[in-house]
Amino acid sequence: MKIIQIERRPLPIGYQAFVLEFKMVKGGNNMKRKVKKGLEEAITQTRAKGYAKKYRDLDQPIHLIGMVFGEEDRNLLDIRVEMF
Repeated sequence: MKIIQIERRPLPIGYQAFVLEFKMVKGGNNMKRKVKKGLEEAITQTRAKGYAKKYRDLDQPIHLIGMVFGEEDRNLLDIRVEMF
């Protein structure tokens, strides 16, 4: 897999930018609610802090990806992808 330093040069046509935010949730009651809240927080944080703004001038698709992991099993519980 080829790694591209986006800050140093523009992306060639056909490339895309991905902004990832990870959240960890503890087990217990209301796990579905915790996972849903974690996904919302991840996407909200990427938008609120402007993580993707520096890639806007590249004229390429920008994907915001929120991922929630379980603290005990350390497994991916859910993922949400939105366009910026």
